[in-house]
Amino acid sequence: MALDRNKRKWRRISIIAITVISLIALLPTFGIVTPGLWQKVFPENKISLGLDLQGGMHVALQVETDKLPKEANKDEAVNVVLEVLRKRVDEFGVSEPIIQREGLDRIIIQLPGIKDSERALALIGRTAHLEFRLVAEDGKLEEALKGNVPEGEEVVNMKTTASSGKVSSQPFLLKKEAKVTGADLINANVQIGGEWNEPYVQLEFNDEGAKKFGVLTSDNIGKRLAIVLDGIVHSAPNIRERIPNGKAQISGSFTMEEAKDLAIVLRAGALPAPVTIAETRMVGPSLGRDSIRKGIMASIVGLVLVLLFMIMYYKGSGFIALTALVLNIIILLASMSIFKATLCGQGKQFIHVLIMAMIKLLAVSLTLI
Repeated sequence: MALDRNKRKWRRISIIAITVISLIALLPTFGIVTPGLWQKVFPENKISLGLDLQGGMHVALQVETDKLPKEANKDEAVNVVLEVLRKRVDEFGVSEPIIQREGLDRIIIQLPGIKDSERALALIGRTAHLEFRLVAEDGKLEEALKGNVPEGEEVVNMKTTASSGKVSSQPFLLKKEAKVTGADLINANVQIGGEWNEPYVQLEFNDEGAKKFGVLTSDNIGKRLAIVLDGIVHSAPNIRERIPNGKAQISGSFTMEEAKDLAIVLRAGALPAPVTIAETRMVGPSLGRDSIRKGIMASIVGLVLVLLFMIMYYKGSGFIALTALVLNIIILLASMSIFKATLCGQGKQFIHVLIMAMIKLLAVSLTLI
C-alpha cells in the first residue's frame, strides 16, 4: 500500500511538473515573455503561422546551371545556392521561411508575412559577385567604346541615380583580372560617414584576403581601383597608400535599406550560379486571424459542452477524462512551440487538434452509454 501511495505521489508530481513546463513553453506563442531561467534552457520558441495562415510571398527560382564552368559539379552548385539563399533570408528577418529544392535546378522559397516584396526579390535574386579590379590608365577608353577593346580589358559601367530619379551611366575600362574577390570576405557591416554622412558598407577580409589587398594597394599607389558588384562599378577611388589592415568600403549614395541588403548578401556569399525568378506570387491568408479566433472560440464552446455532458453522465470520472484531454492538448501544443512548429499547408492543425480530440472523447463516451 505504501508503495502504491508513493507511485501515485510521484505520478502527480510528474503530471504537475510537465503541465507547468508546457504552460511556460506556450507563453511566447501568446506574446508573453518567459522567465529568465526558462530562456537559458530553451530559447523563446513559438508556434508560427505559415504562408496559408498569414499570407506572404511564394517564389520559384531557376538556377542557371548552364552558366557554370564545365568542371563544376551541377548538383553541388545548386545545393550551395540553396544554402546561400537560406543565409540571406535568415538575415533578412523573415519568420519561419520555407526554402527547399525542387527537381534538378529549381528552388522554392516561401516568405510568410512579408510586406516589402520588391526588396525581398532584389535580395534573393542578387548574385553578389564582388571584385576589386584595376582601372586601365592607358587612355584607351574612347577606342574601347568604339569596339577596339584591348586584350585582357573590358568596359564596365557605373550607374548613378540623381535626386530627380534619372539614372545615368559612366563607362570604365577595367582589367579583367580580379586581384581580390568577395570570396576573401569575412564580414560586411553598414556604417555612416563620408562627406555627406551617408551609409556605406564596411568590408573586412580574411588573413589571405588582407595580404592580397595589401599587395594590390602597395603595388598600385596612384592608380584607381574599381569596386565591381555583379558587373556594375560602384566606385573607383584612387589608391593613396598601402592598406594593410584588410578593410575596404563600398559607397555609392545608398539608402539605409540598400546598404543593409548589400551587407546581407555580401556576408552570405555570392551565388555560384545566377538565378532567374521563374514564378512569383503574393499569397493571401486562406485562414486569417479572425477565422482562427472564431475556430478557437468554437472549440472552447464545444469543449465546455462535452465537459458538461461528461460530468452529468459520468460525474467524477467524466471530469477526470476531460482533465486528461485538456492536459493532452496543452502538452501537444507546447511540444509544437518548443520545436518551433509552423502551422501551414494542409493544416489548420491548431484547430484540428482541438476538434479531433473532442470528437474522439465524445465517441468513446457514447460507446459506453
